Amino acid sequence: MSEISRANGGVIPNVQSRQGWSTRKLVILALFTALSLIVSFVEVPIFPAAPFLKYDPSAAVAAIAACGFGPAAGLIVGIVSACIHGLIMGDPWGSLMTIIVVACWTLPLAFIYRAKKTRVAAVIGLVVGSVLALAGAIGGNLLITPIYTGTDVATVAAMIIPILLPFNVMKVLINDVLVFLLYKPVEGLIEKQ
Repeated sequence: MSEISRANGGVIPNVQSRQGWSTRKLVILALFTALSLIVSFVEVPIFPAAPFLKYDPSAAVAAIAACGFGPAAGLIVGIVSACIHGLIMGDPWGSLMTIIVVACWTLPLAFIYRAKKTRVAAVIGLVVGSVLALAGAIGGNLLITPIYTGTDVATVAAMIIPILLPFNVMKVLINDVLVFLLYKPVEGLIEKQ
């Protein structure tokens, strides 16, 4: 066993990479990415008016990674899991929509929370991120949905108030609650390691 492995109990060496991320951090981010990918297949219809729109908790995993390791980490978890999901499902447009929403939601959350690690900062970050995620989702629907469905922009725009906005509000609220309940316990586990 190497000196590094013995110093860390033989589990995961804590060697710094060129980007300043330790091997341990990279392994944990890979685990977050795997978890985000796995839960991306847990798709649940949450809006009866549009059962084809489904919720999955993958963005919440990316947000927790962002709270624990910073904005870049959350973005990497969200992008990598969305891209792999898109490749597996043959849905690059859905992946692009997911990436837009995850970026709009996790980046403000992470920046605000990292500035002052309190529950108040987390709530402010969740609110700001949610508003931006809703804007990103609606903007993405107007730009991307017509491309891959062949539906004209006017038809998509007509769906915003009765279908798309309520669905996305429900989605971000569920994610907000999950992150608020889970980020501190998960962060505590990460810090203990």
